[in-house]
Amino acid sequence: MPGRVKAQSSIDGVVTVSGPLKTPTGLSGTAELSNFDVRLQGVELKDAEPMRVSLKGGVATLEQMHIVGQDTDLQASGTVQAFGVTDSAGGKLDVKASGSVSVAIVHTFDPDILSSGKVEFTVAAGGRVDKPSLTGRVKFDAVNAAVDGIPNGLSSLNGTLVFNEDRLEVENLTAMTGGGQLKIGVS
Repeated sequence: MPGRVKAQSSIDGVVTVSGPLKTPTGLSGTAELSNFDVRLQGVELKDAEPMRVSLKGGVATLEQMHIVGQDTDLQASGTVQAFGVTDSAGGKLDVKASGSVSVAIVHTFDPDILSSGKVEFTVAAGGRVDKPSLTGRVKFDAVNAAVDGIPNGLSSLNGTLVFNEDRLEVENLTAMTGGGQLKIGVS
């Protein structure tokens, strides 16, 4: 990354695992993590409710995850076959995530990028871990983005992208740049 990200975090939790380490599919356990709080250069993300994860029969289940912050609200759940996979295709995957993210968080990773606005999404991943099948939508809402040193940025970016298995397709996107309107979409 271009610079160093300054971060602080804290988390409380209880993790319980039992079973034979030589046979990972025989392991079972639970984890409940609470008081999750991460600060990335002034952007704070924290849990809205405890995160719960379980493991049984080689399958890891994210029962609930709900992270919030300024203009950010993320929720996720699902299962991943973590152990007991006998072929190279990877374990089964069934994960769902939804919410909204403040685009201003991009600035914490690269200070040369100035951004604002919000991205809303609903995404699901199924199939196998090594070749997930993605479905869902990503919606840009009044996003502005500029890179320091480049004369034109994008402003008033609005529109929708659609996940279609292994592709991300533009449904429609409009933005202003250099005094004119930019339109991308299916005709």
